[in-house]
Amino acid sequence: MKIPCKHAIKAGFSVGIQAHTLTDDIYTTASWHTTYEESINPIGVPEDAWTVPSHVEQTKVLPPESRRAAGRRKKRR
Repeated sequence: MKIPCKHAIKAGFSVGIQAHTLTDDIYTTASWHTTYEESINPIGVPEDAWTVPSHVEQTKVLPPESRRAAGRRKKRR
């Protein structure tokens, strides 16, 4: 994954090397910006040209049923 383990980071600090210089360039902010600078369009067909079946249009989508866990809620500190 080109991310150093904690032992390599500690060894780098002991000789004066910063930890961010040991990781790969793909983890830099500049790399992320260049990757996602253009918009991503998953469908190349205009929305008015879609053909959606009637049973799909009439279907109601609800959130999944969930139950609370038994007992007292845990507080985050």
